[in-house]
Amino acid sequence: MKNLFLSSSSGYAWDQIKVWNLSAKNTGQNVCNILINPTEQLVKDCMDNGVGVAQYHLPPMGKPPHNLRFLLQYKYLMSVKHMYSHVILTDSRDVYFHSDPFPRLLQLLGTRNIVCGSECIAYQDEHWGNGNLREGFGYVYDEYKEREICNVGVLCGTVEAVAELCLMIF
Repeated sequence: MKNLFLSSSSGYAWDQIKVWNLSAKNTGQNVCNILINPTEQLVKDCMDNGVGVAQYHLPPMGKPPHNLRFLLQYKYLMSVKHMYSHVILTDSRDVYFHSDPFPRLLQLLGTRNIVCGSECIAYQDEHWGNGNLREGFGYVYDEYKEREICNVGVLCGTVEAVAELCLMIF
């Protein structure tokens, strides 16, 4: 089975996500962008550069789709789970691939299904993470505020495990 690079974005132009797309494509793996309310130009730019697109046209939201993206990622991954064994799910604006990370990912996984990065700081001690935890998951804020932040900007693992994690985060 193949491997997949997947990212989600909303409100970006090609110039903002082209580094991610082209660096992922240059690894030789499959690449797909989940685009929320994309412009026709962005879809064209992605397709002209040989990267996949999954479009979602949603009504305007008052806030950026930080948590909604996880539902869309779950739905997309479950729809392609028969095509891919592993996925690297990242932010699209601030990640660059120097080489194909999948061989190292498979070593790191071992018997695990997911690998994620750490921010090496507790939620309560980092402004953005603290706000995100409080706003998105206020019902468990006191329980988790002293825990270390795992960075959802880079998640890797088996397609089904990452999909299930995305659904849990949503």
